[in-house]
Amino acid sequence: MKFFDTLQKIPMGRETLAAVQELGFDIRFEKGLSDAGCCDASKKQILLNPMLKERDLLPTFMHEARHALQSEILQVDDEKTLAADTIKAYRAMEADAVAFETAFVVQAQKAGIAVRTTPGADLFRKMKDPEAAKAAVFRSWYADKNNLTLYDDFYAEQFEVMAEKAAKRGDNACFCEHLPTTKIAAVCPYVSSDFLDSPEAFSIREPAKERIADALETYAKKTGSKPDISVQTMYSRTKNGKIIDDRILPSSSVALHLKALRGRV
Repeated sequence: MKFFDTLQKIPMGRETLAAVQELGFDIRFEKGLSDAGCCDASKKQILLNPMLKERDLLPTFMHEARHALQSEILQVDDEKTLAADTIKAYRAMEADAVAFETAFVVQAQKAGIAVRTTPGADLFRKMKDPEAAKAAVFRSWYADKNNLTLYDDFYAEQFEVMAEKAAKRGDNACFCEHLPTTKIAAVCPYVSSDFLDSPEAFSIREPAKERIADALETYAKKTGSKPDISVQTMYSRTKNGKIIDDRILPSSSVALHLKALRGRV
């Protein structure tokens, strides 16, 4: 098939195709896909929309293939993991897939192969060190507030649905497992793990923050479990993009509790 022949002409394409096939992923062209492509790691499938031109399919495949490779590095159980850690992990994986896709696009264009460009391609070309270039594109994903808003709204809805389903089946062991930042950072080793905890990367729009907190509080009340308040450890982002440090940190809660106890003595 011409698509795979073209992919083989580009070093990153050739290496990535071999890597996902070695992991047992099936690459299929699926009619009726609403998106350009998707990766279902649980089924070991990468699906591509056959209605797209090759120039669009090539970077789409690389993006979804990167998600397939990420699944071997980090697996997130959405229902078991603390909400803030889930959000942090999936953001990092998406930014990494964009950086990976961009590196491929630049490489393909240098080889004279027609592929659609990406928003970070010009930024990538300006840097001599490929790893530094990937890091710059990775961080630029977070600088696009449309990306963050899209993810904020998506996860607000997802947590509402997951919390309701978990409560209905009486599962009191959800949203309780911590996923350390160091483990999340394994999918993007070219970026300092400190960045993932920065205001820029670890902020969420106030309405989404409230929706997630309310959904998890309701779940905790219905199941008698300890409420997941991790979303309160995230910075808040206003409608105009301003970041506010209104975090409620575990250490702060402990300090306030000790202060209250001392006041009773």
